[in-house]
Amino acid sequence: MSEKKEELAIKLMNTFREFKKSNFHNNSPSELTPGQIGMLHLIYYQGNNQAIGISVSQISELSKQTASGVTQSINFLENEKLVTRTIDKNDRRIIRVKITPPGLKLVEEHHQSLLNLSYEFIENLGEEKISTFIDILEDMIAFRERMNEKND
Repeated sequence: MSEKKEELAIKLMNTFREFKKSNFHNNSPSELTPGQIGMLHLIYYQGNNQAIGISVSQISELSKQTASGVTQSINFLENEKLVTRTIDKNDRRIIRVKITPPGLKLVEEHHQSLLNLSYEFIENLGEEKISTFIDILEDMIAFRERMNEKND
């Protein structure tokens, strides 16, 4: 590998690390962790379009977390009155989770907060740079997915 490629690879890794440390995704007006906010978003966007909510196993699959990890998060969110849990009427083995009005309010506030931050990025960096950045990230995601498919 050339020295220039190695320098670029190290710079890319360091930039990813700095971006992660910048807590871009945690622009929440609440005290919840990024994982808890993410769980609320998932429950709302994946489950609340169904009157029955979303199952714990679906949350586990979509979030790529273990069922026990999801249950821990749901326990916390339920204690905070942000979600409710019910037993499925057709299959009592299935637990359904739905967002509550306070949970929905929090998701909407967080979503608006991220939108505002994104608008600031667009204003400061310009539409062309942001569009190029998005294209590059999408290419990187697609590349990684192809690599994962090869390894499966």
